[in-house]
Amino acid sequence: PQDRPDVIGAAHLPPSVWKPGQGELLSRLKAVLVLARRNLPFFEQYCGQGRVHFIHHGVDTGFFKPDLARRVTPPRILYSGVYLRNEAMLVRVVKRLARARPELRFDLLVPQHHRKSPALLPLLQDPAVTWHAGLDDDHLCELYQKCSLMLLPMNDSGANTAVVEALAAGLPIVTTDVGGIRDYAGGDVLPLVANDDDDAMVALVERYLDEGAWRDAMGRRCRQFAEQNLAWPLVAQKHLDFYRKLNA
Repeated sequence: PQDRPDVIGAAHLPPSVWKPGQGELLSRLKAVLVLARRNLPFFEQYCGQGRVHFIHHGVDTGFFKPDLARRVTPPRILYSGVYLRNEAMLVRVVKRLARARPELRFDLLVPQHHRKSPALLPLLQDPAVTWHAGLDDDHLCELYQKCSLMLLPMNDSGANTAVVEALAAGLPIVTTDVGGIRDYAGGDVLPLVANDDDDAMVALVERYLDEGAWRDAMGRRCRQFAEQNLAWPLVAQKHLDFYRKLNA
């Protein structure tokens, strides 16, 4: 409404999940914050140019941080989440890796109610898989620290907490080139694979496992990216600067 000119919105979800007609509501806002640059044109078509602004999704880099003393062997690979994930690709890749490298273990952080979904059912009784849910912050951080990689095939992504936490923990992420991942170290730091390209994803995981020095260097670059772009003090200051500019 015209009597609410100072309302600011934050759009955490990617354009693919917006339903027809919902975008029209954005025209009532003074400004919109998005968490990925590639989403700017979609929201500008409703809000107008200059009214949509990008700021990274932040993370507590003081809490989520590397601890190489906790990394375990044989290597463990972490998967986390449900929303917008490519679970069919996950299952195919896990099965291939487990056959090729029987020593590998996979930690799947998935709510209990979702584990029996048709896509994930083939992994439910897999001996290489350990399921997790309902972790407190300390155990979640420990899980990031003890794993060697995060495996995260996605169909799309918006503000992805698993990604920013893994980056802060220095955990390299093997993921798909979708959504806003290129604003979160994808491409510049992390190699990406095309969605549903199982061969490329398996090959990238195996390179990380075979080239420990490269994996460790990539982990340091992930941590550096988080410190320079995602730390809450930096992100909070960007929000404050944005609000002050609007009210100037």
